[in-house]
Amino acid sequence: MNTLEFCGPSVRHNGPMDAGIQAREAFAQRDWQTAYDLFTACVALGPDDHDALAESGHWLGLPGVAIASYGEAYRLHLAAGSPRRPVRLQSRHLPPAPR
Repeated sequence: MNTLEFCGPSVRHNGPMDAGIQAREAFAQRDWQTAYDLFTACVALGPDDHDALAESGHWLGLPGVAIASYGEAYRLHLAAGSPRRPVRLQSRHLPPAPR
């Protein structure tokens, strides 16, 4: 994929499926490489997309991508005011917060 596009959940396209939709479908099919390639072609991702990108990176053996994307998913979920999701993400994937 040569072009970057916004892949947020509120974007609607009338033409062919956008990269975000294709990435989510590839992720649902556990096609980690395709999901990773499509998510990374996006300019901006929502929190659930970052979570999916992180898991794809995990399965592809890319721990740096997984950690960074889980962290961004955590931050975006908190910013959106959904505290239950960040707690689950933190408990599964992130080191404990410093006290």
